[in-house]
Amino acid sequence: GQCFFSSGLNYVVYNAMVESVSLLGAPAETPVAMTVYGEGFPYPGLSGAFCRFRAIGTENADRLDQTRSATTTSTTELEVDTPAGQVPGQWEIRCMLNGVDAVPSLFDAPSFGEYDLSLVQLFSVQPTAGPVSSAITLTIQGSNFADYGVTCREAAGQVEAT
Repeated sequence: GQCFFSSGLNYVVYNAMVESVSLLGAPAETPVAMTVYGEGFPYPGLSGAFCRFRAIGTENADRLDQTRSATTTSTTELEVDTPAGQVPGQWEIRCMLNGVDAVPSLFDAPSFGEYDLSLVQLFSVQPTAGPVSSAITLTIQGSNFADYGVTCREAAGQVEAT
């Protein structure tokens, strides 16, 4: 027989699946924090986890894949920055929790688009002020808004916009 002793090395077995991402779109000019949602992510996370962003669509044929390190924040969430490809386009996302094997997706791999932030213009916000104690409907007028489920940020958190 063989005698074994503890070497301090561990092997983690997990059964993870990617379901969706928090962003449908982001500016092409700068990285933005994205949450990847799923199930069964090892937490605390494994070292070497990353997400690979693959350009999709014929207009993106000359774009190279981008790899970004990822951090598991719970068994259902993973944080990663968008690639900021500088040129607007579509990306498909694959996550490698162990640094090697892609986590399967519930359906197709999630994707998101990047847009040219310099084209977005804001003209007005009405009303320009309101009380803290109640919800206020704002009307924001501008041009070249991307249709990615707009979110506005304010000091106390985020509000959904339509």
